[in-house]
Amino acid sequence: MRISRVVAVVAALGLVTMSVTAGAQRRRGRAGRGATGAAAAVAPTTAAVPATIRPSVEALESQSVDDVRGAIEALGVSGEAAAVPHLASRIRRGLPPELLDAALDAITALARPTASEVLGQLLRHRRPDVRRRAVAAIIACRGDQAGALLARALDDSDATVRSSAAVGIAELRARGAMDALFLALERGVSEATVAIGRVGNEGEIERVLGYVGRVPLDVLTPGLHEALIRTDLSERSRLAVVQRMAELASPGVRQFFQTVVPALPPSAGAIRRAIEEASARIQQ
Repeated sequence: MRISRVVAVVAALGLVTMSVTAGAQRRRGRAGRGATGAAAAVAPTTAAVPATIRPSVEALESQSVDDVRGAIEALGVSGEAAAVPHLASRIRRGLPPELLDAALDAITALARPTASEVLGQLLRHRRPDVRRRAVAAIIACRGDQAGALLARALDDSDATVRSSAAVGIAELRARGAMDALFLALERGVSEATVAIGRVGNEGEIERVLGYVGRVPLDVLTPGLHEALIRTDLSERSRLAVVQRMAELASPGVRQFFQTVVPALPPSAGAIRRAIEEASARIQQ
Protein backbone atom coordinates (compact mmCIF):
# COMPACT_ATOMS: atom_id res chain seq x y z
CA MET A 1 0.00 0.00 0.00
CA ARG A 2 2.84 2.33 0.95
CA ILE A 3 4.53 1.60 -2.39
CA SER A 4 1.30 2.40 -4.27
CA ARG A 5 1.07 5.80 -2.55
CA VAL A 6 4.70 6.57 -3.49
CA VAL A 7 4.03 5.64 -7.10
CA ALA A 8 0.97 7.88 -7.12
CA VAL A 9 2.90 10.83 -5.71
CA VAL A 10 5.69 10.39 -8.24
CA ALA A 11 3.18 10.23 -11.07
CA ALA A 12 1.47 13.38 -9.83
CA LEU A 13 4.80 15.21 -9.63
CA GLY A 14 5.55 14.09 -13.16
CA LEU A 15 2.28 15.56 -14.42
CA VAL A 16 2.99 18.84 -12.65
CA THR A 17 6.48 18.98 -14.14
CA MET A 18 5.12 18.27 -17.62
CA SER A 19 2.51 21.01 -17.18
CA VAL A 20 5.07 23.57 -15.99
CA THR A 21 7.42 22.66 -18.84
CA ALA A 22 4.66 22.94 -21.42
CA GLY A 23 3.61 26.31 -20.01
CA ALA A 24 7.16 27.57 -20.14
CA GLN A 25 7.49 26.40 -23.72
CA ARG A 26 4.28 28.19 -24.64
CA ARG A 27 5.51 31.37 -22.97
CA ARG A 28 8.85 31.11 -24.76
CA GLY A 29 7.00 30.56 -28.01
CA ARG A 30 4.91 33.68 -27.44
CA ALA A 31 7.97 35.65 -26.40
CA GLY A 32 9.80 34.46 -29.48
CA ARG A 33 6.94 35.49 -31.72
CA GLY A 34 6.79 38.88 -30.00
CA ALA A 35 10.53 39.38 -30.42
CA THR A 36 10.26 38.45 -34.07
CA GLY A 37 7.44 40.96 -34.54
CA ALA A 38 9.43 43.67 -32.75
CA ALA A 39 12.46 42.94 -34.91
CA ALA A 40 10.30 43.15 -38.03
CA ALA A 41 9.04 46.53 -36.86
CA VAL A 42 12.63 47.71 -36.38
CA ALA A 43 14.07 46.55 -39.69
CA PRO A 44 12.34 45.09 -42.77
CA THR A 45 13.27 41.57 -43.72
CA THR A 46 16.08 41.17 -46.22
CA ALA A 47 14.59 37.99 -47.69
CA ALA A 48 13.12 39.73 -50.74
CA VAL A 49 15.91 42.28 -51.21
CA PRO A 50 17.44 42.21 -54.71
CA ALA A 51 20.89 40.67 -54.70
CA THR A 52 22.35 43.86 -56.17
CA ILE A 53 21.64 45.87 -53.01
CA ARG A 54 21.68 43.16 -50.32
CA PRO A 55 25.28 43.90 -49.21
CA SER A 56 24.40 47.59 -48.82
CA VAL A 57 21.21 46.80 -46.88
CA GLU A 58 23.18 44.56 -44.54
CA ALA A 59 25.88 47.22 -44.14
CA LEU A 60 23.26 49.64 -42.80
CA GLU A 61 23.48 47.67 -39.54
CA SER A 62 27.27 48.09 -39.28
CA GLN A 63 28.84 49.72 -36.22
CA SER A 64 31.19 51.60 -38.56
CA VAL A 65 30.06 55.10 -39.54
CA ASP A 66 32.01 54.85 -42.79
CA ASP A 67 30.35 51.54 -43.67
CA VAL A 68 26.89 52.97 -43.01
CA ARG A 69 27.65 56.06 -45.06
CA GLY A 70 28.88 53.94 -47.95
CA ALA A 71 25.77 51.77 -47.75
CA ILE A 72 23.47 54.82 -47.77
CA GLU A 73 25.24 56.32 -50.78
CA ALA A 74 25.20 53.01 -52.66
CA LEU A 75 21.46 52.59 -52.04
CA GLY A 76 20.82 56.15 -53.21
CA VAL A 77 22.37 55.51 -56.61
CA SER A 78 20.98 51.98 -56.96
CA GLY A 79 17.65 53.07 -58.41
CA GLU A 80 15.99 50.21 -56.50
CA ALA A 81 12.58 50.88 -54.96
CA ALA A 82 13.34 48.10 -52.46
CA ALA A 83 16.01 50.32 -50.90
CA VAL A 84 13.46 52.83 -49.58
CA PRO A 85 11.96 50.87 -46.66
CA HIS A 86 15.43 49.97 -45.41
CA LEU A 87 16.61 53.57 -45.53
CA ALA A 88 13.38 54.68 -43.85
CA SER A 89 13.80 52.09 -41.10
CA ARG A 90 17.40 53.16 -40.49
CA ILE A 91 16.32 56.80 -40.26
CA ARG A 92 13.63 55.97 -37.69
CA ARG A 93 16.14 54.14 -35.51
CA GLY A 94 18.32 57.23 -35.43
CA LEU A 95 21.32 58.48 -37.34
CA PRO A 96 23.94 61.12 -36.54
CA PRO A 97 23.36 64.44 -38.37
CA GLU A 98 25.78 63.82 -41.23
CA LEU A 99 24.36 60.36 -41.93
CA LEU A 100 20.76 61.59 -41.70
CA ASP A 101 21.55 64.22 -44.33
CA ALA A 102 23.07 61.52 -46.53
CA ALA A 103 20.02 59.29 -46.06
CA LEU A 104 17.70 62.12 -47.09
CA ASP A 105 19.82 62.77 -50.16
CA ALA A 106 19.58 59.06 -51.02
CA ILE A 107 15.79 59.06 -50.67
CA THR A 108 15.60 62.19 -52.82
CA ALA A 109 17.69 60.47 -55.50
CA LEU A 110 15.48 57.37 -55.41
CA ALA A 111 12.35 59.56 -55.76
CA ARG A 112 9.80 56.94 -54.66
CA PRO A 113 6.38 57.84 -53.19
CA THR A 114 6.81 55.03 -50.64
CA ALA A 115 9.11 57.35 -48.68
CA SER A 116 6.21 59.71 -47.86
CA GLU A 117 5.58 58.39 -44.36
CA VAL A 118 9.10 58.81 -43.01
CA LEU A 119 9.45 62.17 -44.78
CA GLY A 120 6.27 63.36 -43.09
CA GLN A 121 7.77 62.39 -39.73
CA LEU A 122 10.94 64.33 -40.52
CA LEU A 123 8.88 67.49 -41.08
CA ARG A 124 8.72 67.60 -37.26
CA HIS A 125 12.50 67.29 -36.82
CA ARG A 126 14.11 69.85 -34.52
CA ARG A 127 16.71 70.89 -37.15
CA PRO A 128 15.38 73.28 -39.84
CA ASP A 129 17.91 71.99 -42.37
CA VAL A 130 16.53 68.47 -41.97
CA ARG A 131 13.01 69.78 -42.52
CA ARG A 132 14.20 71.61 -45.65
CA ARG A 133 15.78 68.42 -46.98
CA ALA A 134 12.58 66.55 -46.19
CA VAL A 135 10.59 69.07 -48.24
CA ALA A 136 12.99 68.66 -51.17
CA ALA A 137 12.62 64.89 -50.91
CA ILE A 138 8.82 65.12 -50.81
CA ILE A 139 8.88 67.18 -54.01
CA ALA A 140 11.16 64.64 -55.68
CA CYS A 141 9.14 61.63 -54.50
CA ARG A 142 5.75 63.15 -55.40
CA GLY A 143 2.97 60.69 -54.65
CA ASP A 144 -0.59 61.14 -53.39
CA GLN A 145 0.49 62.53 -50.01
CA ALA A 146 2.92 65.12 -51.34
CA GLY A 147 0.45 68.02 -51.51
CA ALA A 148 -0.83 67.47 -47.98
CA LEU A 149 2.69 67.19 -46.58
CA LEU A 150 3.82 70.37 -48.33
CA ALA A 151 0.71 72.19 -47.12
CA ARG A 152 1.68 71.22 -43.58
CA ALA A 153 5.19 72.54 -44.14
CA LEU A 154 3.76 75.95 -45.07
CA ASP A 155 3.17 76.44 -41.34
CA ASP A 156 6.80 75.71 -40.40
CA SER A 157 8.60 78.07 -38.02
CA ASP A 158 11.47 78.42 -40.51
CA ALA A 159 10.97 80.84 -43.41
CA THR A 160 13.06 78.83 -45.86
CA VAL A 161 11.05 75.69 -45.14
CA ARG A 162 7.82 77.60 -45.81
CA SER A 163 9.20 79.04 -49.05
CA SER A 164 10.46 75.66 -50.23
CA ALA A 165 7.08 74.08 -49.51
CA ALA A 166 5.28 76.76 -51.54
CA VAL A 167 7.68 76.30 -54.46
CA GLY A 168 7.03 72.56 -54.28
CA ILE A 169 3.27 73.03 -54.36
CA ALA A 170 3.66 75.19 -57.46
CA GLU A 171 5.90 72.59 -59.10
CA LEU A 172 3.54 69.71 -58.31
CA ARG A 173 0.43 71.79 -59.04
CA ALA A 174 -1.12 70.49 -55.84
CA ARG A 175 -4.60 71.99 -55.86
CA GLY A 176 -5.48 70.48 -52.51
CA ALA A 177 -3.13 72.94 -50.80
CA MET A 178 -4.90 76.14 -51.86
CA ASP A 179 -6.34 77.08 -48.45
CA ALA A 180 -2.93 76.63 -46.83
CA LEU A 181 -1.39 78.78 -49.57
CA PHE A 182 -3.73 81.69 -48.83
CA LEU A 183 -2.83 81.49 -45.14
CA ALA A 184 0.84 81.57 -46.11
CA LEU A 185 0.16 84.56 -48.38
CA GLU A 186 -1.28 86.47 -45.43
CA ARG A 187 1.96 85.75 -43.55
CA GLY A 188 4.03 87.26 -46.34
CA VAL A 189 5.28 84.13 -48.10
CA SER A 190 5.68 85.48 -51.63
CA GLU A 191 6.28 81.99 -53.03
CA ALA A 192 2.73 81.16 -51.96
CA THR A 193 1.41 83.61 -54.53
CA VAL A 194 3.55 81.95 -57.19
CA ALA A 195 1.80 78.66 -56.46
CA ILE A 196 -1.64 80.30 -56.44
CA GLY A 197 -0.89 82.15 -59.67
CA ARG A 198 0.30 78.97 -61.36
CA VAL A 199 -2.37 76.58 -60.05
CA GLY A 200 -5.36 78.69 -58.98
CA ASN A 201 -8.64 78.85 -60.84
CA GLU A 202 -10.40 82.09 -61.81
CA GLY A 203 -12.05 82.51 -58.42
CA GLU A 204 -8.74 82.06 -56.62
CA ILE A 205 -6.94 84.55 -58.87
CA GLU A 206 -9.73 87.03 -58.14
CA ARG A 207 -9.25 86.31 -54.44
CA VAL A 208 -5.56 87.22 -54.77
CA LEU A 209 -6.56 90.59 -56.22
CA GLY A 210 -8.47 91.20 -53.01
CA TYR A 211 -5.13 91.36 -51.21
CA VAL A 212 -3.97 94.36 -53.25
CA GLY A 213 -3.38 97.15 -50.78
CA ARG A 214 -3.45 94.74 -47.83
CA VAL A 215 -0.08 93.06 -48.34
CA PRO A 216 3.10 94.47 -49.93
CA LEU A 217 3.00 94.65 -53.70
CA ASP A 218 6.23 92.67 -54.06
CA VAL A 219 4.55 89.73 -52.30
CA LEU A 220 1.71 89.69 -54.84
CA THR A 221 3.49 90.38 -58.12
CA PRO A 222 5.32 87.03 -58.47
CA GLY A 223 1.98 85.19 -58.39
CA LEU A 224 0.22 87.68 -60.66
CA HIS A 225 3.08 87.30 -63.13
CA GLU A 226 2.42 83.55 -63.20
CA ALA A 227 -1.30 84.13 -63.76
CA LEU A 228 -0.76 86.56 -66.65
CA ILE A 229 1.51 84.24 -68.64
CA ARG A 230 -0.78 81.21 -68.35
CA THR A 231 -2.57 79.85 -71.40
CA ASP A 232 -5.07 77.76 -69.41
CA LEU A 233 -6.57 80.76 -67.61
CA SER A 234 -9.32 82.73 -69.30
CA GLU A 235 -8.50 85.99 -71.02
CA ARG A 236 -11.20 87.68 -68.95
CA SER A 237 -9.50 86.68 -65.72
CA ARG A 238 -6.08 87.85 -66.89
CA LEU A 239 -7.45 91.18 -68.12
CA ALA A 240 -8.97 91.67 -64.67
CA VAL A 241 -5.47 91.31 -63.20
CA VAL A 242 -4.11 93.99 -65.58
CA GLN A 243 -6.99 96.33 -64.78
CA ARG A 244 -6.65 95.96 -61.00
CA MET A 245 -2.92 96.55 -61.09
CA ALA A 246 -3.30 99.52 -63.44
CA GLU A 247 -5.57 101.18 -60.87
CA LEU A 248 -2.59 101.52 -58.55
CA ALA A 249 -0.74 103.55 -61.20
CA SER A 250 2.58 103.31 -59.35
CA PRO A 251 6.16 102.99 -60.62
CA GLY A 252 6.23 99.52 -59.06
CA VAL A 253 3.29 98.46 -61.21
CA ARG A 254 4.93 99.85 -64.35
CA GLN A 255 8.08 97.90 -63.56
CA PHE A 256 5.98 94.80 -62.98
CA PHE A 257 4.32 95.18 -66.36
CA GLN A 258 7.72 95.56 -68.02
CA THR A 259 8.80 92.16 -66.66
CA VAL A 260 5.58 90.46 -67.74
CA VAL A 261 5.47 91.52 -71.39
CA PRO A 262 8.53 89.54 -72.60
CA ALA A 263 7.18 86.40 -70.90
CA LEU A 264 3.71 86.50 -72.47
CA PRO A 265 2.87 83.69 -74.90
CA PRO A 266 2.14 84.60 -78.54
CA SER A 267 -1.57 83.96 -78.00
CA ALA A 268 -1.79 86.72 -75.37
CA GLY A 269 -2.16 89.62 -77.79
CA ALA A 270 -5.07 91.19 -75.90
CA ILE A 271 -3.18 90.95 -72.61
CA ARG A 272 -0.09 92.56 -74.16
CA ARG A 273 -2.11 95.46 -75.58
CA ALA A 274 -3.87 96.03 -72.25
CA ILE A 275 -0.54 96.12 -70.42
CA GLU A 276 1.01 98.51 -72.93
CA GLU A 277 -1.97 100.87 -72.67
CA ALA A 278 -1.90 100.75 -68.87
CA SER A 279 1.85 101.38 -68.81
CA ALA A 280 1.43 104.42 -71.10
CA ARG A 281 -1.20 105.87 -68.75
CA ILE A 282 1.05 105.37 -65.73
CA GLN A 283 3.94 107.17 -67.48
CA GLN A 284 1.72 110.18 -68.12
